[in-house]
Amino acid sequence: MLRINGTLQNSVISTASSPAVHYSVGYSAVRTDTATVSVAVKLTVSARLGSSLSKLGTGIVLTFFARLNGGVWRSVVLKKNRDSWHGTGVHTADLTLSGKVKDDAAVVEWYVSRVGSTYGGTAGVLGSAAAPEHNTIGLPGYVANSRETAASSVSSAAGCAYIRVDGVWRQAVPYVKSGGIWKRAVPYVRVGGVWKST
Repeated sequence: MLRINGTLQNSVISTASSPAVHYSVGYSAVRTDTATVSVAVKLTVSARLGSSLSKLGTGIVLTFFARLNGGVWRSVVLKKNRDSWHGTGVHTADLTLSGKVKDDAAVVEWYVSRVGSTYGGTAGVLGSAAAPEHNTIGLPGYVANSRETAASSVSSAAGCAYIRVDGVWRQAVPYVKSGGIWKRAVPYVRVGGVWKST
């Protein structure tokens, strides 16, 4: 399997009224190859108010919605009705999506909706089902082990990445394994035992 971690978006500000809410979405994507090629994407959404003096009180529900490759919308509650947010503390929630791989990429769409209010306004809203945020996670190759490729002398331990083209495994760009995660060998360099982008 191929695992890729990263950030979809960082500190995107809500689109309506104050207080401003900043959203960041990270991901961990795992691509597998079974009977059909599939991917599981764990999204971690973080929300914080824009100022140490800001407040988003009780009576408001903020819900994060996301879908993979145009599939079914899934959701997780970020702020419950009884919660009251004060200052710039970070609030997080996780949501896992799964589906088939399309063109070696996973397209993630997401938005944040709001229900209820004790004092009016639409603070916290970001996008909508009709106009969601749109991000693509590149899944450039699948690391095949020796029993899954015709080149039986080549194994995943060699650090080679393979992609399946018309049912045939072909060697793709080089990958390296760092901390149990396969990463592109280029444009990464290893500095002090840590792989960093050049």
